[in-house]
Amino acid sequence: MKKSLIITCCLATMAVAPLSVAEVHEVVKGDTLWDLSGTFWNQPLEWPKLWANNPHIHNPHWIYPGDLVSTELMAKPSSDAMEVRLPYAKLYPEVMGEPEAAMDDSANMDEGSADNGGMNENAIVLLGRGVEDYISPAPVDRLGDVRSSGDKIMTALREEVFFDLGSPDAMAPGDLVTIFNDDRVVMHPGDIETVSGRHVKILAHAEVLEVVDSTARAVVFSVNDVVTPGCGVMAYREPVNIVVPKKANEEIEGVVLAGDDNKLLYGAHDTIFMDKGAAQGVEAGMILEVPFDPDHRAEGILVDARKAGATIVVVATEEDSSTAYILDSRTSVIAGNRFAAAAVSP
Repeated sequence: MKKSLIITCCLATMAVAPLSVAEVHEVVKGDTLWDLSGTFWNQPLEWPKLWANNPHIHNPHWIYPGDLVSTELMAKPSSDAMEVRLPYAKLYPEVMGEPEAAMDDSANMDEGSADNGGMNENAIVLLGRGVEDYISPAPVDRLGDVRSSGDKIMTALREEVFFDLGSPDAMAPGDLVTIFNDDRVVMHPGDIETVSGRHVKILAHAEVLEVVDSTARAVVFSVNDVVTPGCGVMAYREPVNIVVPKKANEEIEGVVLAGDDNKLLYGAHDTIFMDKGAAQGVEAGMILEVPFDPDHRAEGILVDARKAGATIVVVATEEDSSTAYILDSRTSVIAGNRFAAAAVSP
């Protein structure tokens, strides 16, 4: 029998709202917002309202055993009171059931690298195009630059693009190359005077068709973002789509540096960068956690403080930094949050 409890909570509004007694359900295996709306409200189609009343649920298709869901049917807010909800997680409504990037807690983590091309029964498959961006300690060495082509200011999939090369032998027909931008300088959150490196944003990938003197002509076969004149070109950097998990060393810990340059808050399926890398023992596949921050508590949001705020997996490492993918987040991750090995996180 599904168990529920009674607690007192407060709806976060721009106007002051009175306290109300809300019924709270603890999620068990097999629960969905659709089912809970039918059980408690006798209105399965009203599940979006149930989701709206529980802003700690980032993706309506992903609720987990132990999560707390307020099942109170909130009254319609008055004209001078409006609920505030700032979304920060990417939503994938087409994904039903268990997430692709979920990992069975009972699965044995691989203690070493896989011998079969990175695939095994415990492999984590990342959503989307894969993870590509990283932090470079210095400007990236360029094979060339994207050339301006008249009035055209951007390049799309399957279009041709021209490169001005640093030397005639920098590329050859058939070469695969990666187009990037590394203009963004990332400062360390703990010391605003310390430069952690440059965010290398991968924009597209292309195949070189021909090289004449110091000019190359290529066709774009993969696009992540718009390509504009002046963007850099480097040797092909393959996206990471699959990661084999492994247990992190207990001494691994550090600080989140940044994430997508268009965001301040990061949630499930976002990419973030950390201030520890290969030199500090960080390896691809390590499972880390961002501990729950009690100062991050928001009125009206139910969070189990005993669980980590976010679970992340290391995707790639540089010498003194690493790129990670957020597998699950109960609270938003921000630059400056600390991380640690999952086994030793609070």
